[in-house]
Amino acid sequence: MDVDRIFVWAGNFYHAHPYWAIGIVVGLVIIAFLRPKQVFKSLLILILVAAAAYVLYLIGKAVLAGIAGKHQMINK
Repeated sequence: MDVDRIFVWAGNFYHAHPYWAIGIVVGLVIIAFLRPKQVFKSLLILILVAAAAYVLYLIGKAVLAGIAGKHQMINK
């Protein structure tokens, strides 16, 4: 779950489909100008959900590493 992968994916999407990417960005900008309060609320909720998912991912990764270490120590 690297941020670099997201930027690489976005760059690849832009290079593969430039007209779609420009259309999506223009559409988001128009929506942001028409309803800025709703867009900022949605963006805040999206950021909070992404942060919570990232924390849960890190906790899960740590738990799995601990379980693997415990299993390894038991078998030695």
